[in-house]
Amino acid sequence: MKNYLLSVTLLFVFFLPIHSRADQYDFFGYIDKTGKIVIPMQFEQAREFRQGLAAVMKNGKWGFIDKNGNFIIQPQFEAAPGFCEGLSAIKKNGMWGLINTDGKIIVEPRFPAVSDFSEGLAEINTGSKWGYIDKKGKVVIQPQFQTSSAFKGALAVVVKDEKYGIINPKGEFVVKPQFDYIDPWGHFQEGLIEIRVNQQKGFMDKTGEIIIRPQFDGVRKFREGMACVLKNNKWGFIDKTGKTVIPLRFDWAESFSQGRAWIKINGQWGFIDTRGKIICEPQFDYAGDFEEGMAFFQKDWMYYGYIDRAGKIAIQPQFKSASSFNQGLAAVMKDGKYGFIDKTGSFVIKPQFGALRDFTEGLAVVKQYRKDDGGA
Repeated sequence: MKNYLLSVTLLFVFFLPIHSRADQYDFFGYIDKTGKIVIPMQFEQAREFRQGLAAVMKNGKWGFIDKNGNFIIQPQFEAAPGFCEGLSAIKKNGMWGLINTDGKIIVEPRFPAVSDFSEGLAEINTGSKWGYIDKKGKVVIQPQFQTSSAFKGALAVVVKDEKYGIINPKGEFVVKPQFDYIDPWGHFQEGLIEIRVNQQKGFMDKTGEIIIRPQFDGVRKFREGMACVLKNNKWGFIDKTGKTVIPLRFDWAESFSQGRAWIKINGQWGFIDTRGKIICEPQFDYAGDFEEGMAFFQKDWMYYGYIDRAGKIAIQPQFKSASSFNQGLAAVMKDGKYGFIDKTGSFVIKPQFGALRDFTEGLAVVKQYRKDDGGA
């Protein structure tokens, strides 16, 4: 299941393939949904397309290409994550700035760190403190926070004087710094966000009112009207009033997805419906969220297959690696290489790549042996 690791939400890290094998694969390119290589394997690193452009590395420098593989912005940067809201962070001479889709520098590289834009603002770091800039590069919220998060719904989680609070786009505190923790990725999902006080967790609303008092050892964000909670080493589910709707009786539990939640009993995973009824008896070693009506699972710590919401195995375990379905396709590994299957388990794009990402804007990043021709 997913592991949620706490770290600063920065998107200018080096590219790491979502589905990959080993470094013996040397070049990146792009395929369409038929498996045709539309941009040949030629890049040392590559990212997904965002707003019609993709960041790629060639000869040790990052630039941006269009969907024909032509460089729109020549390789010249030490790092670049990709465009968001019309701008991309870029790194030059060890510092971060911003460019537009024409390659024009909007903000000269002068910050130790810059995040993606969200709702017109981006986080910036001056070395010890975090603040926010607008799309002209003007500092609109002075660096003053120990950590910060992206704005979502005109609210952002920040830390000041070792306490968590919430600000609006003017930098004003909507919720004063008072909590030991507020989930910076919670974004008031379904109206509530996780808080922690003295090692106990609960939920508050956007006004700062505590709706479910801190009383749990662990919680997950609300999904489909319920949240997983942990107490006395057992997981269960509560509703938005804090009422227990599925008893705390599981060794582990994940949030609901498409009306199903994975639960763990005696080291094995199965899943329940929203009433707490076990639909699939615990029998798997590992499993992923339901997406597009199916979820992957691992049996005997060996092969992956797929199961539907009724608990029926739809695709028999046969893959060494698997991912969730996205736009009708799922990336899997077989015989040491990656390809894409459809919901019948048939290969739409045969296994031939050493690494790949899901499709975005109609194309997927793939990585292949230097010696391979790369034909699909």
